[in-house]
Amino acid sequence: MDPAKRQALINSAMKEFGENGYAKASTNAIVNSAGISKGLLFHYFESKEALFAALRTYTMELIRDAINKGVDWEKGDPINRLLEIATIKMGFFKRFPYLASFGKVMFEGESIERVWELTDLHMPNLSARVYTHNIDRSVFKEGLDPARVMKIIQLFLDGFSEEIFMKYIKAADDFDMDSELRDLEAYMATFKEAFYRARY
Repeated sequence: MDPAKRQALINSAMKEFGENGYAKASTNAIVNSAGISKGLLFHYFESKEALFAALRTYTMELIRDAINKGVDWEKGDPINRLLEIATIKMGFFKRFPYLASFGKVMFEGESIERVWELTDLHMPNLSARVYTHNIDRSVFKEGLDPARVMKIIQLFLDGFSEEIFMKYIKAADDFDMDSELRDLEAYMATFKEAFYRARY
């Protein structure tokens, strides 16, 4: 498929599935938004189910590759690690504006066992690598549980990313990514003040 049509199809499908879920998503809406024929869609994907599965695989591998390549794995500051990953994900917005909404539904209807199976297949050991590889847990104040602190920060980042996504969707032309990244860095600095030993 032509690269431009492929990009249009990916974004159109992410939007339709993300907004309506798998069951209610319309392939007619997807092809109309993407500007391609239904015949072309089904030439590459035999069914809506096949399109959804392919898009899920693409999304997981896209995120995996970006994190594996974009993170400085030799540096062990845990909050900086999470900041790096959040920055990488935010960088997807202009190219894949509906990736976040699709991400919420891409395991729709799957058992937890199936979710883990897909994660292990397409993102093997990624979570463990993020939270453990070269991570310096000595930076945290005495008495704090590092895993719990990082979970708190990750929950914040999930909410922050959702807020940024909504801002982008409402006003893409006026969206200031640099400003949002500065805000994010300020929040991360606040977390460091709260959770890190003074020498850090």
